[in-house]
Amino acid sequence: REKREEREERRERESTLIVGEKIKKVIMRAVVVLWCMLVGVVLAGEIDFHSHFDLVSLPEVLVKDGAVCNDGSPGSYYISSRSSSRFIIHLQGGYWCWDESSCLDRAQDSPYLTSSIGYSSTMTRTLGLFSRNPVENPDWFNATMVYVMYCTSDQFAGDGAAVLGGQTWQFRGARMISGVIQHLVATTEVAGASEVLWSGCSAGGQGVVNTVDLAASLLRGAGFAGTIKGMADAGWMMEFKPYNTWNPPMNEQLQEAYLLWNGTTSECVRANPGYESLCYLSPFAYPHLRTPTLFQTEQYDMFQVPYDCCSPPFDSSEQDYVDGVMRPAFQASLASVKPPFGVYSAACYWHCSTEDASFNTITIDDPTSGSPWSLRQVLGNFYFDRDGPSALVETCAGFNCSNGCPPS
Repeated sequence: REKREEREERRERESTLIVGEKIKKVIMRAVVVLWCMLVGVVLAGEIDFHSHFDLVSLPEVLVKDGAVCNDGSPGSYYISSRSSSRFIIHLQGGYWCWDESSCLDRAQDSPYLTSSIGYSSTMTRTLGLFSRNPVENPDWFNATMVYVMYCTSDQFAGDGAAVLGGQTWQFRGARMISGVIQHLVATTEVAGASEVLWSGCSAGGQGVVNTVDLAASLLRGAGFAGTIKGMADAGWMMEFKPYNTWNPPMNEQLQEAYLLWNGTTSECVRANPGYESLCYLSPFAYPHLRTPTLFQTEQYDMFQVPYDCCSPPFDSSEQDYVDGVMRPAFQASLASVKPPFGVYSAACYWHCSTEDASFNTITIDDPTSGSPWSLRQVLGNFYFDRDGPSALVETCAGFNCSNGCPPS
């Protein structure tokens, strides 16, 4: 009888194993089928990794409070809603104007940078911080994304008005920021979010430097108790003695701009009476910031190199200036950035990586480990306090020498 019971137990175990193997095979087949279906859907373009934004115009009450474009039209932003716990609020770039001539030219050549009249009701973004692909953008793909339109021409820092060409121009960038935050608090769950990334590109990157402390203060005042950090993309504006003769030094231009815009009060402005315009250059403004911010700038920045010198291909004299003056100055200046702030600076001729594929494709080798790190990865380290570098400044030799530099 004992032998019979042993045989029955053995048959039950064998039967269980057989059933288990059959179940595994069924599951594996199902996984393969689902994977093939997913690949097929992706290849057919049926998975949408785009961010689809809807236009929001600020209401009359905020317009009356000054949240307006240069022509007095309502301030606006685009929003792509997803997670209520994670927000990107991104400031559009687009240079600035500093006197009557530059402002009138701007209104004629780029009217969307001075007025919200004619903005499309929708907008689509696909790459960089705005990708909905969890592989390309694992930290932020499901965030609610806000894209603040730049129609104040003042690095989001002004609070004044001036008559130019017979018309009153409003320079109300600071009020625009206040208005956008007030409206988001009233219409979204940003005040209850756990993470906010305050980002911007080019003039919007410099706008981050100008406004990140203001944004943090306004959100805290609305009850926000989460983490807010800045991402100033292509926003490390510097002062050089230009190689060329047709552009003035950047600070001369910004001295006029500060007076035209009635630049707003900040810690940096209060600390530099008589030299307030220097606060629109990141190396001067950075020591006064309280909100941790990651600064991204290329050592061959596609705006600053042509402004102060020339565009590639360079002749030997131009190359000497770019490699012997500008690039070492970028490297030395960025070396001053210390925790809790971060920095990412590749040696590419490029601009604004948060808005395109170079967010992932440009990399810098970590001098300690030798491993390559993209801006996307370093931003993740910086924002979420992960292991890995949150400060990388490229030291390779030669023009466009970083990994993955786009062709120039």
